[in-house]
Amino acid sequence: MSLLLLTTPDQHNYDDPSVDLKERALNRWLNELPLFNYSDTARQIRERLEAFNAQKMPIKQRINLLELYRKPVERLFSAVDIKQLIKQIQQSDEQNEFIDQVGLLFATLADGYKLVVMEGYRNKLEPE
Repeated sequence: MSLLLLTTPDQHNYDDPSVDLKERALNRWLNELPLFNYSDTARQIRERLEAFNAQKMPIKQRINLLELYRKPVERLFSAVDIKQLIKQIQQSDEQNEFIDQVGLLFATLADGYKLVVMEGYRNKLEPE
């Protein structure tokens, strides 16, 4: 048997009320986020993802909800025009904040997918 080592966030068994487990509610929240405030939007998504990653749930539900999170993350960063962003964010502190939020957001999204991989590995599941 092969060994799989991944660092994943700790999880809990209680239902966190800040975690949207229904696709419709999560989709509505994600669609209402302001994409023009890049740092704040990235921070809000990351904070929700951190709580989401700590919540135990069935693997298929996790995949479906992660895909909902992934879409606005892709839109957020594909919509960023670097030249416009540089004009908009003149101070280096704001640039550093945005860069930090980007890194943290993608790391947190990756944590969710690592949880899927670990669950699949533990249960000897094959990709569909």
